[in-house]
Amino acid sequence: MVLYAYVALQYHPFDIGEHCELHYGQPFDAKAYLELSSDIPVRQFCNPTFDMVPAYINPVLAISLSAVVISLGRWLRQHFRSRT
Repeated sequence: MVLYAYVALQYHPFDIGEHCELHYGQPFDAKAYLELSSDIPVRQFCNPTFDMVPAYINPVLAISLSAVVISLGRWLRQHFRSRT
């Protein structure tokens, strides 16, 4: 979740158009941004061909979430086995 928070803060600036043009040198297309961007999977488009979120972010989020679910499941199984 720390990674998700980092990505949300890093790649979701207050002025998307300015961020696209100054940091990435890409023209901003508001229509493409509204149609293509999403929270899950994390995607922030400047224009139809440029996504500000690096390609490795979504797989890392999926693996991290899977690890948390597996760890929680193992902990719960161990916890309830020890109580009986």
